[in-house]
Amino acid sequence: MAAIDAEVVRRIVGRVREEGRTVMDESESLDLLDACGIPTCGRRRVDVRSGGAGLRAAAEHLGYPVVLKGIVAGLSHKTGSGLVHTGLAGPDALDRAADAVVEAGGEGLEALLLQSSVDSVRELACGLVRDASFGPSVMVGFGGVHAEIVRDTCFRIAPLVEADARAMLGELRTAGLLARYLGGAPADGPSIQRILITLGDLGLAIDDVVEVDINPLMITSDGAPVAVDALVVLSD
Repeated sequence: MAAIDAEVVRRIVGRVREEGRTVMDESESLDLLDACGIPTCGRRRVDVRSGGAGLRAAAEHLGYPVVLKGIVAGLSHKTGSGLVHTGLAGPDALDRAADAVVEAGGEGLEALLLQSSVDSVRELACGLVRDASFGPSVMVGFGGVHAEIVRDTCFRIAPLVEADARAMLGELRTAGLLARYLGGAPADGPSIQRILITLGDLGLAIDDVVEVDINPLMITSDGAPVAVDALVVLSD
């Protein structure tokens, strides 16, 4: 995994600051992860004004099936809001989903985010929190829409080394999901560990970043981790 490109991270942070915001939208948050060398899904941000033609061109570039999300000002969690449509297998389905997102987003809809579909039956959550007493700490746990019900998480204070990250994964009650599962390959433990180490390094290098939430971090059938949704929060 590549080292953090601090210059790109600060450029993204500066752009958000200039707009008077402390919460990045999903597109910006995933861009920041890219700058940290954390694997993310393929995607295209599409201006609402470009209409269906812009979306269809982006979908052809990414390849069907795709996922369509609406980016709405001030809305960081889109579940249940009608702003996320998955498994869009062709242009007709994409057009219908776009109409639904535009209606659900209303006047607050800022952009459309088109993503490549990532198949996975295993999902983690990981992130960074900045504690007033201990500084940046890294979290990993069971991910997906049921994360708040399962509540299986582990924390370590940054900086992390490989042994710390490996121990965090081993302490999860749901660690068995990282083994060979439903015919898929075992999760790529070293790659997940490097993501956790990188999150700690990010917290130490960039004081502006006070929170990073990656959920889900999908584990593909070949075991690779891929971030498909993220939220980054900056200091006031």
